[in-house]
Formats: sequence, C-alpha cells, structure tokens
Amino acid sequence: MGCYTFMTHGIFYENTSLNPLGYEHIQMTDIMIKHQTCKPTPCTNKFSLRIFKDMKKLIIFLVALEFTTLSFADDTLPRKEETLTHIYDQVLSLHLGCNGYTLGAPLTPAQEETAVSHMMEETTPGTYKFMDGNLNVVADAATHRVMLLFEKFNDVSGQAVHDLVGSLFMNYDEPTTSAHDKIVYWAYDIKGKISSQQFQKAKSQKKHLDILATVKLNSSIEILGKKPATEKGNVYYIISSSPVLKHFQ
Repeated sequence: MGCYTFMTHGIFYENTSLNPLGYEHIQMTDIMIKHQTCKPTPCTNKFSLRIFKDMKKLIIFLVALEFTTLSFADDTLPRKEETLTHIYDQVLSLHLGCNGYTLGAPLTPAQEETAVSHMMEETTPGTYKFMDGNLNVVADAATHRVMLLFEKFNDVSGQAVHDLVGSLFMNYDEPTTSAHDKIVYWAYDIKGKISSQQFQKAKSQKKHLDILATVKLNSSIEILGKKPATEKGNVYYIISSSPVLKHFQ
C-alpha cells in the first residue's frame, strides 16, 4: 500500500506504510504551501559541506539501514497525559534546532520582530507561522515557543539532495532509520537520540518506542540510487514533536 494523506483542521496525517518509525507522524500542513527554490544548505552556519570528508560513511550507513528497517511498522504506545509546558521542556532539553531557533524554546525578541514582519496567513488555531529566509517557523500563540521548523527546496538536483542529507548527518550524526532511499529519520526520546542499534533492538523484540521528537528528511527522488545528472526533484526536512502537535488537533 502506498502513502495516503488526509487533512483535518489544518493537521496533516501521514500513513505509516511509508513511515518506518511506525507511528502516526503529525505535521502542520499549511506551512507546506510556500514554494521556493533555494540551494539546500540548512543549519550550515557553523558547518560547511566542504569539510564533510566522510561521505562514504554516510552512504554505507544509509544502505545498511535500507536493508534492516523497512519491515518495521509497529505502533508506539500513547504518551501519558502531560501538560503542554512539561512536554515543551522535555523537547527543549534535546537541543534540536536550526539557524538560531530551538524546538520548544521561546522566540527571542529579535525572532519575535522577524515573526511580526514576516507573518504568514492561514495558520492552525492557537499557532502562528512566519518565514525567516527560507526557514518556516511555527510557534505557539500563547507562549511563543517553537513548535516546528521546516524547509523545502524545489527543483533541485540529486547531488543537492545528497548534500542536504550530508548536512543533516553532520548536524545530527547517524540517523535512526531510513526508508525507500527517500526518507531519513532522526528520532529522539526523553533520553536523547534513538540510535539505529536501539531501533533495531526494539524492532526485534517488538517493543514500543516513546518518540518525543524527530528530524525527518523526505525526498521525491532517490538519495543514493543511480539517477540521470539532469533529474530534478523536491526535498524537505522538518523538525517537530508529535506530542506537542497533538495538543493542537
């Protein structure tokens, strides 16, 4: 079965048939309306792809994941009832972010000024969204805490997609899992990143994973597969917390 989507109250639901983490990942649909063509260099203020000399390690790692994770489609247990503030604090402790924005953290005064001057319309109730360059930011209207970070790049080459994966690999280290040579996940629980070994152990023992936040990359073209030099595609990455987003359903 392929991936299907449906929309309810501005929330995007993704079928788990293409989701190796095996849980209903929730995304804010409305931020995906913005289409821009940019060179994919996310979160690289402190990193340069020129110093990413160990690309062979990335390729070997992703290939290995392809052969070991595709069959896993277990569901995680529902999280216990927690206050939204408590979940934000847990997410904040993971230090996931990009370009000065941190998931779960309140916006700085400068970021609030950017939000006011670059506000976007049609947001989900209780939230607001804005653009900072090519970066989409969704924040909690009551607390101004960052709920979601998202960047999309349209009509880019396969090499650009490959470089983008390399950039995220540098920022977040080895991924937790991948699927179909088009999707890569970095998954986190309250203790930190879930390693590929932990993921495989949970899979083999049919244990549930209590996922707090994820970094997800999704490409319309294969990341490592052979492709014509002229082939173009779209790619995005999203940093979010499903437990946070579920409070805004």
